[in-house]
Amino acid sequence: MSSQWYAPALVPSTVPGQRKVSPSPSSPPVDFPLVLVPSSPSAFKDRSQVLAWLSAHKSDLEAALELHGAVLFRGLPGLNDAQDFDAFGKSLSWGEFAYVNGAAPRTKVFGSVYTTNEGPADTLIGWHNEVSQSISPPARLIFACEVAAQSGGATSFLYGPEAYLKISEAEPDFVTKLGEKGIVYVREMSEETNHNLNNGRGWKDSYNVKTKEELAVALEKLKVTYEWTPSGNLLTYSPPLPGTRANPKTNLPVWFNSIGGAFIDTTVTLGAPSDKGLQWGDRSAPEHAQLQRIFDLLEGIRVDVDWQAGDVVVVNNHLALHARRPYAGKRKVYASLWAA
Repeated sequence: MSSQWYAPALVPSTVPGQRKVSPSPSSPPVDFPLVLVPSSPSAFKDRSQVLAWLSAHKSDLEAALELHGAVLFRGLPGLNDAQDFDAFGKSLSWGEFAYVNGAAPRTKVFGSVYTTNEGPADTLIGWHNEVSQSISPPARLIFACEVAAQSGGATSFLYGPEAYLKISEAEPDFVTKLGEKGIVYVREMSEETNHNLNNGRGWKDSYNVKTKEELAVALEKLKVTYEWTPSGNLLTYSPPLPGTRANPKTNLPVWFNSIGGAFIDTTVTLGAPSDKGLQWGDRSAPEHAQLQRIFDLLEGIRVDVDWQAGDVVVVNNHLALHARRPYAGKRKVYASLWAA
């Protein structure tokens, strides 16, 4: 990949808070996220030219994602709605990822495109790699904005290698326990989706099933154990998951989990933040104060992308975590998940 692979049609730009990050100690810092805008008003005539450019530069974009973790495209013509964003994703010829074992209440809009988390606008959705509470997460995400919120509503991003280094320095015993015990995610689900909770996807939607018999088969496949509560809700326990993963390009560790999201979420017990949705692999409880310190640390190294209509962010889910800020007003930000 040439360092100017996007030229001449695109040029790099900036967003407030954009960070310089290093994929490895020996590599020079790079932009996180990489921001690309048209080099001139005539760079792209319409959507068809954008899609043709994406298709021709797929391998370059892949290489950029392995380096930068996320790429924000801003100002491209013809990207106005879910149908356009579906075409954007499919131009990259990735395999669509079925949203199974996900926690967010969301609705299919068109093709590969879904709403982002439909939980209450006034709550924070905490740090997570998409579906990292499962043994089978997606490799790539695409976020796209049709309508920006009146205020707030930024999607925040973290660079996973940087997050790991910061946490291993500040809370080394937590990282050691992750390696020794793994982390277990606990979810309580009603039968039907509850849109008043950020983590409120019901078990029928979460596992794409209609009966308890089908549910049992799906949970066994995902190595999820479960029980039924006295109220009739489903309580699930993920298998112990490592909470980190090796970057295949550098073999260095990356912070890869949904610990921040589970900590902030209020599904298992009302009141936030909560540690009831997390257990160590031996079923003991993480220290609440330590989870709060880790969450606060991550908040200090985040990049907020304040959406503009037509924005598209392509994310390497293996390298970058995301969160959502509270907002007011109408907001239409979509997501598509890809196996890549």
